[in-house]
Amino acid sequence: MATETAIGPGALEITADGDLYRDSNNATNLLLENQPAGDYAVETKITFDPDSNFQRAGLLVYSDDDHYVKVGPYHHFSLNKMLSGRETLEPQPGNAAACDIARPAPGSNVAVTAYTRDLCPNEGEGWDYLSNAQPITNGLTAGAPAVTDYLRIYRRGSVYQPYTSVDGVNWIKGQAWSLTDVDAAHAIRIGLFAFSAGSNKVPVFFDYVRVSSLPSGS
Repeated sequence: MATETAIGPGALEITADGDLYRDSNNATNLLLENQPAGDYAVETKITFDPDSNFQRAGLLVYSDDDHYVKVGPYHHFSLNKMLSGRETLEPQPGNAAACDIARPAPGSNVAVTAYTRDLCPNEGEGWDYLSNAQPITNGLTAGAPAVTDYLRIYRRGSVYQPYTSVDGVNWIKGQAWSLTDVDAAHAIRIGLFAFSAGSNKVPVFFDYVRVSSLPSGS
């Protein structure tokens, strides 16, 4: 699913392009592998300085285009923040008689091909702090990014707990999210993503991805 990647000196470069958001599923650059059995932690070091609204990149836990958990830097109206989020299909609130959108976009990798009142894509997000401890003008180094962050996701059963850090030593706990396989044909995978909802594509660099098992009950 990745079309714009390169191996540079000591890092994997992925171009931020496309997005996964409700019925709009045109992300082209996802790098995914089967998740391990049991509880685990996955970590990466990311260098990324987005400069346009809704550019984001980082770690992804993915069942299909409508069921995933993500964490990483995000550009939101002139500020770069850390975002942890989840998309799932959920009931519409209140007295809504139907989902506000009918179906996923053509080409979407989804188990559910028509939305209903009780199966409507919902994007949950948690973010409120900067991705750079000493921020310069956000996005100033977008073309050759100079802002580095560290990301982790801990899996314990069906709960995925993101953490972020600006130095790899001191970690901030994010919003935890639950996720299960949407069906047998869409088993959960883990990996990297790089999204850009607009036409402006920027590079994202990943130094490493490490996966380690967690002791039972930890």
